[in-house]
Amino acid sequence: MLARDFDTICAMMAYPSLLKTVDAEIVLNRPEDYVPSLEGYCDNLDALGTREFHRICRRAEFTSPAQDEIVGEHATYILSGAGPLLPPYTSKMVLVLENGRWLARDIRVGVMNSKGSVIRKARA
Repeated sequence: MLARDFDTICAMMAYPSLLKTVDAEIVLNRPEDYVPSLEGYCDNLDALGTREFHRICRRAEFTSPAQDEIVGEHATYILSGAGPLLPPYTSKMVLVLENGRWLARDIRVGVMNSKGSVIRKARA
């Protein structure tokens, strides 16, 4: 995330997918739909002075008999050195197995989009 490697991040997603915060949501139909949100999120991380970005899995379980879907929850820590820049927040994510790869689908981020851009739509 901090390297702004959007191609790699977008390749880790299943499409279509839902990206949702407490007060906003967007359907991502293709990788290009995700890039503006990634740019906005990274701009916010830069403005905070983020030096480290950690996601720690709190819970994950298979939710389909074929074991090709996992629903999980992780905590995100945004740090500068050893100190937190924001309180940790929780997100939920669905992972699906497609063509031998686990891909993220339907990410629900436990923050207010209006307080820091997680979702940004492409400009027309």
